[in-house]
Amino acid sequence: MRGAVIPLTAVSWLHAFWADAVYIDVLVFLIIGGVHTTAWWSASRSSVTDTQIRAANATALTSAATAGITAVGILLPLSLVAAQIRAPGPGPLEHVFFADLWFAVSLLIGLFAVYTIAPRSTGEDVLARRDVGIAFGLQLFAMGIGIVRLLIGIGAVIGG
Repeated sequence: MRGAVIPLTAVSWLHAFWADAVYIDVLVFLIIGGVHTTAWWSASRSSVTDTQIRAANATALTSAATAGITAVGILLPLSLVAAQIRAPGPGPLEHVFFADLWFAVSLLIGLFAVYTIAPRSTGEDVLARRDVGIAFGLQLFAMGIGIVRLLIGIGAVIGG
């Protein structure tokens, strides 16, 4: 059956969501993301008025969000290589697929953070903005879950 195309339908992905315990990924993301969002939302932050400090804050936050985008840009093609190591069956491919979904979520959130920081950094302190801080944390969490899911997929490819 080597090289055979295995049809993967929406029903099989839904089955994989439950069978491969991907719902745990979602629960972890919701719990950690909820704690992070609550903490960032309820913290009182005073806006910095010094333009040099505001610029430094924006540069640091943009650099960190861009680093996350770059990491995802490396991990997405890496996952495709992992999926081709030994013509795996649908099980390992499902793990890699869900890892790629998490990487896509991380990428979108990171792009939102960078897009939000750029136009607002000249007139205000971006570290005082709730949306930027929440997006920055959620980007990291989604990427971390994607990495764990990719490692599970690589283990399934090599072990299976």
